[in-house]
This record gives sequence, structure tokens and C-alpha cells, in this order.
Amino acid sequence: MLKKLPSFFCPEKNGGTNVLSCCFWCWQTTRPTETQVLLGIMGNKSKIPLAAELTSKLWGAKLKAEFVVSTRFDKIISRAIDSKIPWMVLVRDRELETGKVKIKNLETKIEEEVPLSAFVDEVKNRLNL
Repeated sequence: MLKKLPSFFCPEKNGGTNVLSCCFWCWQTTRPTETQVLLGIMGNKSKIPLAAELTSKLWGAKLKAEFVVSTRFDKIISRAIDSKIPWMVLVRDRELETGKVKIKNLETKIEEEVPLSAFVDEVKNRLNL
């Protein structure tokens, strides 16, 4: 039989709850970071100025954003998934050549290419801001 815990074990629910459902519920709703958007730049350290410029545009729009610059896609996606960041903007050379970036919803796995010039507005629309 599972034990009831006092409410201080789960500040989101009143009166305590079942150990398993509490942990599962908290796991689903608690995020390690408040970041709304991860800007992932595919490339080496020479891309850091680009990452800083694009991230500052997101910050200017009052979005909580951070960036990762890496030559490995798995490092970028792992950062977003591990931190439970809901949206990712992916910037690669081939998209930059056409003036586009990819916006990906990490919960639904749906991604779409959008113009680089409008990516901040597109992210805000997707976040319903």
C-alpha cells in the first residue's frame, strides 16, 4: 500500500498525494529552467557572434532564451530535451544561405522553416505571446 505524504512534498497539490502520482505529476510539470526557446547553432565557435546576435533579438522581445553552438546536432537537441525547453530554433549553414531557420516544437516534434527576418515574431506566435 502506498503512503500519503504531507503537502510539503508537492507544493503544487494541496493535502498530500500518492507517492507515485505526485512524483509523476511533478515530473511532468516541473522544468529545470524557465527558458522558452533554445537557439541551436550548428557550427564551430566562430558562430558564437551570430548566436549572441540572434539570442539578443529573442531577449529584446522579452523571451526567455539561451543558445548552444555545436557541430553535433545531438548535443543541441539533448540540451533542449534534458532542460524540457519547449521550442528550439535551429540555425544551419544551408538554411542561412536561403535566409531561413527551423522552428521546432519539441513536444509535438513538428518543425517548420521560417524566414530569418521574422523568426522572433514566429516564435512569439507559437508561444501565444
